[in-house]
Amino acid sequence: TIDQSSVVINRSFFDNEDEMHLIISPISDFPALKDIIEFPIKAYLETIDANQFPNVEFYDSLLFLVVNNIIHSDHDEDTLQAREIDLFLGKSNVMIVYHGDLRELDYAVKRIDKTSIYKALYSFLDALLDNNKRIIGEIEQRALALEDQVLRIIQIDDNGKPNRPSYQNPDTYMDQLVKLRKELQFLKAYIEPTQDIIEILEADDADLIPETYDKYFLKLSLKADRMTIYINNLRDTISQVRESWQAQVDMRFNKNPKPF
Repeated sequence: TIDQSSVVINRSFFDNEDEMHLIISPISDFPALKDIIEFPIKAYLETIDANQFPNVEFYDSLLFLVVNNIIHSDHDEDTLQAREIDLFLGKSNVMIVYHGDLRELDYAVKRIDKTSIYKALYSFLDALLDNNKRIIGEIEQRALALEDQVLRIIQIDDNGKPNRPSYQNPDTYMDQLVKLRKELQFLKAYIEPTQDIIEILEADDADLIPETYDKYFLKLSLKADRMTIYINNLRDTISQVRESWQAQVDMRFNKNPKPF
């Protein structure tokens, strides 16, 4: 099993096959490790750069991953942010470097399976995908609630004619629709390349992951595929809400449709 309590770090840390270790480190501690551990220079520089999008690179005895933790902003609960996570998978060791407060990763760290480094990688990525799915679900609920509000703007009387309730500024609904669409686009920009990463891991052309674990990464790949479909379907839902909103505006104010 992976030992997280006593880790012996040396320059051949990722090549060491004697014991399995897991290191979880904030980015602030990472530069100090450069003189202790022999990192591929490109992987080291990409880790220092906090603006990396999801990516995967194979080295001789090391797998380097860049993924992201999607969270709500501390300043605005409705604004999403992406915190970079850099993962180094060696022959027997795993290092996770986080560009943020490690407490934000508690949900994923608690799910890490420490029976092997490959299960550790699988379970950690699985937790990140579940977090993304949860956030997409929150956006879906907001979109459905907004649709309900829009449909209630106009009431139809017994003669099939629209009633004229008190004025409600239609721009309020448009602003919410634009915000929802931007959030989905933000998620899509990170989730789609993450899906590509998982497909690369599943294929494992570099043979760094034993075939015994293929089924785990196949499961991850299928989950990532479903998430991409989920996002696309939700975009369609938001487009339908926009059409409902426009129909109500046209009915009440006799305006021509606006481009969205």
